[in-house]
Amino acid sequence: MATKDIADAAKPIRDVWENITNEYIQHNPGKYLSLTSVYRPPEEQFSLYQKGRKKDSNGNWVVSDKSQVVTNVDGHKTKGAHNYYPSRAIDVAVFDNQTGKASWKEKDYLVLGAISKRFGLVWGGDWDGDGDRTDQQLHDLPHIEVKDYKNYKGA
Repeated sequence: MATKDIADAAKPIRDVWENITNEYIQHNPGKYLSLTSVYRPPEEQFSLYQKGRKKDSNGNWVVSDKSQVVTNVDGHKTKGAHNYYPSRAIDVAVFDNQTGKASWKEKDYLVLGAISKRFGLVWGGDWDGDGDRTDQQLHDLPHIEVKDYKNYKGA
């Protein structure tokens, strides 16, 4: 099961998470950030990878419903930033203080992206799906990761 503990994240993320959340609240009164995924085991990653895909006659997973695809990383052949320990990425959700409900509106994540980038992290909202990133081409607003996560060597 995926963890939601910032202690499971790589040091560059752990070190700035509190600052990111505090700045986010300053820019968006009435809203707050909550971790939804830090470390994600390969088995869980593969389960997410299967969404929107079916096995073809050769046993390969192929996209069957693009609208249901949530990741291009299978966790086995291709390891994503969440699949390392400590995790080289986090996923967050924006919540409303009054309703306690999560928001998935793009406007609620734009400030998150700007703040994260100022702290030297990569924001998934900058991915445009044009294939410039081979392991994950989906626009992923709630995602933050360390730069060059595949080659990251720190704790």
